Amino acid sequence: MAACCLWAGAPRSPTAGYPASPLADLVPTNLPAGKGTFHRDFTGQELTAAGAQSVLCRLDEDAARNLDRWKKMPQMANYQEAGDPKPGATVLLVSTPAGKRKMPLLVTENYGRGRTVLFATEGSWRWKMWLPHDDKTQPTSGSRSCATW
Repeated sequence: MAACCLWAGAPRSPTAGYPASPLADLVPTNLPAGKGTFHRDFTGQELTAAGAQSVLCRLDEDAARNLDRWKKMPQMANYQEAGDPKPGATVLLVSTPAGKRKMPLLVTENYGRGRTVLFATEGSWRWKMWLPHDDKTQPTSGSRSCATW
């Protein structure tokens, strides 16, 4: 089984040309065309019902504690407008920017005989910076979870 993980941030954003590239088929959302889709604004994140069931978003084995940990996560310093999910894609996390609509943040999709993942921020490293030094939340999320998924 093959996998493709795309972390979308400023240099990898739709303004970098992905919507018109062959990679657009792999991305589990319909990437918006044009500029101004990357925002250096703080945003929270919210676990979806599908995210609560996904190993990619599991910070705690207990469902109630897992949800509570996600609610207490620090904000990220940026987010990428990822576009609408494609049919068959699953949104696991949404960004919750103040005064704006919720947007897909972590999206997965089965593609061919593999899977793809889009994480529409480059700001998750701040979770480690703003959590106690012994908190293991940041290393258990993101790329490590994708590698075992």
